[in-house]
Amino acid sequence: MRQQLSHFGNGITMLPKKIGWALSGAVGTLFSKVGGYARLFVETLKEQVNIQDPDKTKYTQTDDFILSFLTLAAEVMKADGSVLPNELAYLKSLFLRKYTAQYAQDKMILFQEILQQNIPLDKVCLEIRANMDYATKLELLHLLLRIANADDDLAQMELKIIYRIAQMIHVEDADYESVKAMYYQPADSPYIILGVDTSVSQSELKKAYRNMVKKHHPDKVAHLGLNHQKDAENAITNINLAYAAIKAKNFWH
Repeated sequence: MRQQLSHFGNGITMLPKKIGWALSGAVGTLFSKVGGYARLFVETLKEQVNIQDPDKTKYTQTDDFILSFLTLAAEVMKADGSVLPNELAYLKSLFLRKYTAQYAQDKMILFQEILQQNIPLDKVCLEIRANMDYATKLELLHLLLRIANADDDLAQMELKIIYRIAQMIHVEDADYESVKAMYYQPADSPYIILGVDTSVSQSELKKAYRNMVKKHHPDKVAHLGLNHQKDAENAITNINLAYAAIKAKNFWH
């Protein structure tokens, strides 16, 4: 098994730049208790990384984010009592789009093992709340909602878990609803995306638009890498479309 881990490549050789607080708290403890591949993965990380005191750094690095995402994604997928093949396929395709084939394979092995565990959701979310900046939390919600919407049908039990996660990591309700509306689009989704009501004035709309652009700006997730910045760019596209739709409806220029 130790030889198998030697080909982690991007997952091991770059770890000093990619991992921080996640190994020393609830997420790292959970993976250590899993056994098998996941436990060896975490032990290998701890051998090669000088873990920083989580009280001294709030900087979320790539693998902090990915381990947190995998943990929460497992809870979301299990919410309706079954893990669907299309959800697993979507998760793998997500990793393939963002990282190397080997990285995707490694993380899917980890995910299969974490699916078998009872996840201490409260503790994991408390750790994320304490260590993850707000824009990164929004990116986390984007990915969780994509997983839930893998079959183009946002199941209520999965939405319930994602909303509970959003509350526990201290994402504002309006921002959760905004992100959700980018995937599940009711008739008034442009208003929900921008966090305004249908009686909004032109000046209020401009203010709300600028606020949302600021929250989702790609530069705010630059620490996660270019692939996650592209997600933020997609969010900006949705915000721009919502802004244009409301202006058109009111004949504003």
